[in-house]
Amino acid sequence: MITRFRLRLAIGVLALAGIAGAFAQLRTDRAPAFQTRLLLLDAISTGQSIVAVGERGFILLSDDGQHWRAAQTIGTATLTALARRGSQLWAVGHDTTILKSTDSGASWRRVHYTPAEQRPLLDVMFINDTHGFAVGAYGLFLETHDAGEHWHVRNIAAQDLHYNAIATLGNNTLLIAGESGILLRSADAGQTWQALVSPYAGSWFGIVALDDKTALLLGLRGKLYRTDDAGANWTALPGYTAAALMGGRVLADGTIVVVGNDGVILASTDHAHTFKVYRAPGSPALATLLASKQQWWLFGERGVLRVPAPQ
Repeated sequence: MITRFRLRLAIGVLALAGIAGAFAQLRTDRAPAFQTRLLLLDAISTGQSIVAVGERGFILLSDDGQHWRAAQTIGTATLTALARRGSQLWAVGHDTTILKSTDSGASWRRVHYTPAEQRPLLDVMFINDTHGFAVGAYGLFLETHDAGEHWHVRNIAAQDLHYNAIATLGNNTLLIAGESGILLRSADAGQTWQALVSPYAGSWFGIVALDDKTALLLGLRGKLYRTDDAGANWTALPGYTAAALMGGRVLADGTIVVVGNDGVILASTDHAHTFKVYRAPGSPALATLLASKQQWWLFGERGVLRVPAPQ
């Protein structure tokens, strides 16, 4: 099984090629052939283009989700996560790397880099145009108040466990989830942090915020929990899969989609009360997804797979 931490260290193959039978009850789709050896770990839409990041410091851009080009970037550290505010983008990754773009991903510059620490960053998030956070391995927590030009390290917990994901629920409430069930909450926009009672002792890999009080926790062995009171209590959702769940997103039409190892995709149209299960061809480990009304793009160890959106 590939955990989120190991997945982001792995090497995979990008194949933007023909895809048949991606999901049950969906028609075959075909994408233009494009071959390169890359693992893609996060992606984001700027409204005009798609930006994806992955191993060896590569950043890929697409204007139509079919044709891709490499952005000019700096360094070869694997990039693990993206955040966006307007035309500003930030990418984080290994060697405590943080890159920033002010032109929606067309060009990038390095704003933070401490390879001697040997601590990868695994997620990044901004709560407004200037105030942001980056989290990673061994309790790594960085904060910026100037739109990511400068970052300072903070120690927010006694344990040095991996922080795999950070999310905001709104109303200054933030959640961090990670290794060995660690679960932290801030009610004051990150100034102070308190440990929450975790509903599971295994590792968490993702958080999907649904509204000011509601969020999903994604973890090992298909663990999927929901809170309706900003993390005070968690309810286990049915065991749809035994595969680790890695990431998720709320789509423009309100559909909530969660992806994970073994090609697992869970989709909900009732605000995450129930999910329908799909599987990507070849059962690759999936890190995240993007979607339009007609297409889904699945990013992971095989790069990106383009499939028709379920009807």
